[in-house]
Amino acid sequence: MSAAATGCTAVASTTVKMVPATGADHATIVRWAAGQDRRPGVGDARLAGLKDPEGFLVGHLDHRLVCSASIIRYGRDYAHLGYVLAAPDMRGRGLEKIALTAALRLAHGYTIGVDVPREQLGLYRLHGFTPAASTIRYQGAPAPQPRSDRRVSVLLRRDFNQVGTLDAAAFGAPRHALAIAVAASPGKHTLVYRDKNVVRGYGVLRPAHEDMRIGPLHADSEIVAAALLDGLCGIAVTLKADTVTIDVPDTSPCAIGVVNSRGLHPAGGTVRMYRLGHNGVPNSAASRFYFALTSLELG
Repeated sequence: MSAAATGCTAVASTTVKMVPATGADHATIVRWAAGQDRRPGVGDARLAGLKDPEGFLVGHLDHRLVCSASIIRYGRDYAHLGYVLAAPDMRGRGLEKIALTAALRLAHGYTIGVDVPREQLGLYRLHGFTPAASTIRYQGAPAPQPRSDRRVSVLLRRDFNQVGTLDAAAFGAPRHALAIAVAASPGKHTLVYRDKNVVRGYGVLRPAHEDMRIGPLHADSEIVAAALLDGLCGIAVTLKADTVTIDVPDTSPCAIGVVNSRGLHPAGGTVRMYRLGHNGVPNSAASRFYFALTSLELG
């Protein structure tokens, strides 16, 4: 819908000052994301800022924070776009486009991925993005799991290297430090599937706004993913969580089968889009390890 149709006045890009986000900005940005049902994990904005400080941008208009965008560059080939947001009372005035344009300038030559609400597909097409797949959000009450696989246990420090390697294989780009931070930071509940000292999968249960989210969930088989999901749902029950949320790529029929079999139900979704750089679509687009995203903002 155009600014004219909504009665809003468009904001000129020359009047918005785009600068790197500070830690003080993160809480505001997360509130905006939660208000658009992005369900960010608690602490995700801080992790994005730590991974690529220069790529997490905010826009100021008359000294007020009005928009944001993050472009997290993983390695030299792939970047993931997120937090393309405007202040709730400033939507429809072109601020998302201003923030998006500023972020894209920082990743010239990179293949860029983004998870987009369907109503915003037009904006991203104008910037050279093409739909590739869908991400389906599943939600539901976690069910008690009376039986557990003895190979599922809590994350140990000795698992860190294998977790980082498994994340890179699933995600399609190296981000070892971020993967460990997501798995091992305080407040996270991480389980690994360890078979003869080999980590064949891992998953993270972590607090999000209004619920708990599961993600990432990376595994080398449907059996491993199911065992991890059962264990994480069991922890959620212990924590008295009413709802768990998990974002699943529709390119993984095994992942969809696992979440459906555990009583979770579709509750919306987004479209994964790519703007191709020098090296094409990342391997995550077809990775058999990729059962659930870390988050829509981090990929």
